[in-house]
Amino acid sequence: MLTLMPTPVGTVDQPAMADDPAVAECVTSIEDNGDETVDFALGADAGNLNHAINACGIATILELAVTAAGPDLTNDSFAAALAGLGEFSMAGFPSASLGPDDTDAAGAGRLARFSAADGAWVFVN
Repeated sequence: MLTLMPTPVGTVDQPAMADDPAVAECVTSIEDNGDETVDFALGADAGNLNHAINACGIATILELAVTAAGPDLTNDSFAAALAGLGEFSMAGFPSASLGPDDTDAAGAGRLARFSAADGAWVFVN
């Protein structure tokens, strides 16, 4: 099973999200190609940045796997391509990987806590 956990957290004001060009490209693509506005605000009722990042991540994995599987795509060639992707990057996850025993894609995570005083997520490690 392919999962994209842990989900990246934060707001556009945080360096981790603001400095990731893949996140900016993801948001631009979603907003330019649909009627969705990606809301970066932490307290927003419809804060959907994580949903956007996950959608772009899934699209990146699909594109990489389909390309690696070659022109004669089958279930077996697709599964083998996923298992052989190795290291890559995608929106919100600059260090991702997939392999035979690595099915979560997210290569790293950082522990964060919400600071009410700062109104932002603060990394603790």
